Amino acid sequence: MIYGLEAEPFPEGWTPLDAVAVIKCLDQEGNTAFLIRSTSTLSDWECYGLLSIAAAQEKKEILDNFEEEEISEDD
Repeated sequence: MIYGLEAEPFPEGWTPLDAVAVIKCLDQEGNTAFLIRSTSTLSDWECYGLLSIAAAQEKKEILDNFEEEEISEDD
């Protein structure tokens, strides 16, 4: 667990191999900063790919929710 972030259980039969995380922090001067941490076996390209996939999935979810809210307001 990282500061309240609890990972949901993996689907049955899945085995985690590697991970990459973006962590929002306050630096020593109180400014917002972001750190990227990953398991040692991931290459930079793999980290980039995983973060790109995650960003695309989040964008789709945000847009889907936005469209649902617009439809609800039109009713």
